[in-house]
Amino acid sequence: GQIRNPDTINIVGNRGNLIVKGIYKVGDAFENSLNKILSEPYAALQAGIILGVKRNIPDSLMSEFNRTGTTHIIAVSGYNVTIIIMFLSYYLMRFSRKISFYGSLLGIIGFVILTGAVPSVMRAGILMTLVLFAKFIGRRSYYPILILLVSDIMILFNPYILKNDISFQLSFLAFTGLVYISPKIENFKIINKLPDLIKKAFSETMGAQIGVLPILLFNFGILSLVAPLANILILPTISTSMALGFLGGLGGIIWQELGKIIGIFAWIVLKYIIIITEYLSKLP
Repeated sequence: GQIRNPDTINIVGNRGNLIVKGIYKVGDAFENSLNKILSEPYAALQAGIILGVKRNIPDSLMSEFNRTGTTHIIAVSGYNVTIIIMFLSYYLMRFSRKISFYGSLLGIIGFVILTGAVPSVMRAGILMTLVLFAKFIGRRSYYPILILLVSDIMILFNPYILKNDISFQLSFLAFTGLVYISPKIENFKIINKLPDLIKKAFSETMGAQIGVLPILLFNFGILSLVAPLANILILPTISTSMALGFLGGLGGIIWQELGKIIGIFAWIVLKYIIIITEYLSKLP
């Protein structure tokens, strides 16, 4: 936060919330580990992809992400949480459904703490918890109800986010686009013939982009025509980047040399993302 022209500033000591303090400490330790195993701007980009931290990303690179419609990869969202939790859930399902549910629940809590419990992750965490619970009790997830339920819970704690929080509006419109618009795009004959990886990346990107388009135009005045191509080329690598960055960051906390070894592979993926973004951002 920033306070302009304060009359007085009083030091109040360490009377803050100890739980929040612990959450920030864990996130800071992980970010510091990434800074030690990767050079810039790769460390900043990796922190952005995993933690949603944008403060160290150069303005020129941020501008390129804006021009290519790929800013969402450095905004912690449901996509990040979904990648991690679905992978964890799938792995733990080998043992039992109960272990998969409770293990994934701990994973959600851990990721929320790691990212500093930012609102976007809290939203995604609540949604994923409900999806996992439905799966655990043998019920199919009905996303329209889940979307409304999560939004009601968030608005109950702070009604002003419905009108004033652009992040809140974008996340739910993007998710709505994924649920309602993406399947229709995927069923187009010309799209249906594409390889599964490309088809999924394109349909999900376009569904989310169409969902958030009114808010983006109204608030930022930006419409990226290269966004579909940029997302097709970049999105398939994000899960790999997150996994390598996550392992590298944790490895760096335990033993810095281990983190640096994993960081070499993370750097290759990050380099690819930056090259694609830089090239496509130069298109008129």
